Amino acid sequence: MTGLAKQYDCGVYAITHVDSGKRYIGSSKNLNERMAGHANLLAKNNHHNQYLQFAYNKYGKDAFAFEPILICSPESRTYYEQLIMDGYDATNMVYGYNLSLTASHPTHSSKTRKKISNALVRARANGKTFGHHILHTEKTKDKIKERLALAKANGKKWGNHKPHTEEAKSKMSKSKFGQIAWNEGIAMSDSAKTKMIKTKKELFNSPEFLEKWNARKPTHCKYGHEFAGDNLLTKLRGGWNLRICRKCRNYRKKKCLDKKKGIL
Repeated sequence: MTGLAKQYDCGVYAITHVDSGKRYIGSSKNLNERMAGHANLLAKNNHHNQYLQFAYNKYGKDAFAFEPILICSPESRTYYEQLIMDGYDATNMVYGYNLSLTASHPTHSSKTRKKISNALVRARANGKTFGHHILHTEKTKDKIKERLALAKANGKKWGNHKPHTEEAKSKMSKSKFGQIAWNEGIAMSDSAKTKMIKTKKELFNSPEFLEKWNARKPTHCKYGHEFAGDNLLTKLRGGWNLRICRKCRNYRKKKCLDKKKGIL
């Protein structure tokens, strides 16, 4: 970044793409501080002028020069900024990076600033923060906790969010049947395998699971599908707990053939 060796006060500056000559024109009461601020925002990819930011990201910081082009009084800086913007045609995307057609810098009057200050003081005195955002009292917090506890007791989750109905669950299951899992081909760590095996053993040995499984055993395959129509039962590798329906078996066969691991 060039042009910052000497301390400059008020004036007009330019951020110039050296190869093309395209410029961003601005003015400030402290040129060095303002140009350094532009350079910092551009380096962080957080500049308010996206057109200039895209060019900076594309060509790099070494392709741009930051330099003052006019020193003037604070009262006349906007006038000269507008003249220079028009002279370089900086608002034309072919020749410059300025997005605004005017160089005016609107600011609040002293009367308006005083009103804003007084309003903030009154808000803080009334227990409000960030303007009109009111802090919850302890009584209100207790009410919120009671309503959340009541919602969870009624089968609701996270306030008014209701759980899916069985019909909705069935539709989602049918729509996703046969799709490749998101973690297909991703290796599992040894610690995750050990944890999963332990969890499954605890689940399969629980009385609740055995009761539920025995109840659905005669009419469902190991993946939970009910035997209906031509979806006949197939027995693989022996044992009632390994029974599988024809639909699941054909899907698994195709999957294994695609992976060239043999047919189940």
